[in-house]
Amino acid sequence: MVPFYFIKNIRQHIKDTDAVGRWGGEEFAISLPNSTGEQARQVALRIQESLSTFKLQLNGSGYLPTPTVSMGIAVFPAETDNINILIDLADKRLYIAKERGRDQIEAAP
Repeated sequence: MVPFYFIKNIRQHIKDTDAVGRWGGEEFAISLPNSTGEQARQVALRIQESLSTFKLQLNGSGYLPTPTVSMGIAVFPAETDNINILIDLADKRLYIAKERGRDQIEAAP
């Protein structure tokens, strides 16, 4: 239920030519073809803001805590034209964002 909601929420902030998919347990990958790093950061901010209002009720006895989202951004081909390096770079930035705390976005300097 929750992963489906996240994908639905993310799709509201991307173009039809973009793609989103579940990468791991709680990780998602978003591809924004022909977007700059700044455009990707703006999309990330919109997704982050949108998820900050998410409320999931638990059997009428309260709500789950509001989800947080940390994101790592890498740009093709500006930073690399190798897909494996691109994914590695985005993943490293994701972990930098997570180390700084919740609800962080890490992009190229």
